[in-house]
Amino acid sequence: MATISWPAALPQTPTYAGYVESPESATVRTPMDAGPAKVRRRFTAVPYRMQLRYVMTETQLTAASPDGFKAFWETDTSHGSAEWQLPEDPKLRNAVAIDVRFIGEPRWKPLGGTLYEVTFVVEVLP
Repeated sequence: MATISWPAALPQTPTYAGYVESPESATVRTPMDAGPAKVRRRFTAVPYRMQLRYVMTETQLTAASPDGFKAFWETDTSHGSAEWQLPEDPKLRNAVAIDVRFIGEPRWKPLGGTLYEVTFVVEVLP
């Protein structure tokens, strides 16, 4: 269980727009000299990836305090290397926290005014 939690000052629920979920491959295919390939399971607990999108204010994104998203990414998760808890599973929209880890770097782009679209991909750990 992860000890780092998503900051309470940031939006707690991602938007449905931009949400994508995909499971990791749980099988291995081995080609044969003749006939169809053999397929077997690699593991029983399959992690999956979620692409998440949040709309944040400039203050939520860049706050110098530990509550800002940039500080969370850079300091708390050591640039995405540490696992952390997402407050709820977006696909279920329930209050069950899930352990995740960043895959790659987050991206943010201005939406106008002081709003930013922040997108990133996480791996949900089994």
